[in-house]
Amino acid sequence: MLGDMLRRLIHQLPSWVKNMSQKRIFWKTIIAVVVISIVSYSLKNLMTHLKDLLGIKAVRVTNCDLPSDLPFINEQLTSPIRIPDLPQVTPILPSTKSNKCINMIKRKHVKDLSSVEIPSFHYCVEGNMIPENVQEFYLRRLDYNITSKFFSFLKGKSDVVIIEIGGYTGQLLRRLIPVTDAKHYVVIEPVPSFYNTLNKNIKTFNFNTSIRTYNFGLSRSQKEMDIGIVGDATNLSRKKVIQKRRAKTTEKVRLVSVLDFFIQLGVGCHKIDLLTINCEGCEIDVLETLLSTNLIENFDYIQFQPHYFAPHVGNFLCRYCRLRQLLARTHEVVYNFPQVWEAWKRKQ
Repeated sequence: MLGDMLRRLIHQLPSWVKNMSQKRIFWKTIIAVVVISIVSYSLKNLMTHLKDLLGIKAVRVTNCDLPSDLPFINEQLTSPIRIPDLPQVTPILPSTKSNKCINMIKRKHVKDLSSVEIPSFHYCVEGNMIPENVQEFYLRRLDYNITSKFFSFLKGKSDVVIIEIGGYTGQLLRRLIPVTDAKHYVVIEPVPSFYNTLNKNIKTFNFNTSIRTYNFGLSRSQKEMDIGIVGDATNLSRKKVIQKRRAKTTEKVRLVSVLDFFIQLGVGCHKIDLLTINCEGCEIDVLETLLSTNLIENFDYIQFQPHYFAPHVGNFLCRYCRLRQLLARTHEVVYNFPQVWEAWKRKQ
């Protein structure tokens, strides 16, 4: 189209240049055509570069059509919720009722995504089709202190309560408590060696905070399994990482029910200021379980790190994007570094 315009201009040149006013029109037209051509070419290249950088492909996703066979907790909606057998876990606040507020916890059927939610779901899937590229892009832009300093506004609040899933050896705990002045802090770490180091480190911190630590992980059901130890990349089934970094030892870890743990803490009675999750893949099980009950509404802020590389998650991309859509029903995003860290605030 631009070529035809230029040919017409050249053909009309003799008659256009008869006077100065026509010359000005001619050159303004030429300049406008050139500018439009340059801008169009630049925008096209910019979009191509961004798509390559983020690993985004302009294709329609077919393997995430809804409803799907993704694992989720909609079963046993009518079964009663009982007090769990976790005597080692004590309620997070002393005012918790003796029945752990069982009567306040309700299972709920998770409705399919609506016609309004489905386009956002597919947008999420298409934007994260190559999660490792997305992660690499946002890792370069991440302020690693955001996982603690973002919540500095909690410092002016009394009786701040924080639950951390996946404490490792206390790196986040050490930053979060001074920033928030948390009065109650619960942290779980399933790997025995990490858990021992966590407790040793806590003794050196000298915080005026009630800190409770538990040596188990969270899953859909209670079980035990062996795990290869590869530092902070340790998880239940990250075989490629374990092979690459050559785990020298294995340890037996215990997993308990997600729902049992939160019930035993007495979450049904109280609002929790912050739930932060970095458990190498268990974040999907934890959040899906909370979403299947009204417990999800008891968390003012939820911060978690997605782990696309954890094979036991199954179809990560579909589950992750659906999880975000379901979480958006009760919470809203307050910061987001896709495939690295994200945080959500409960809607008022």
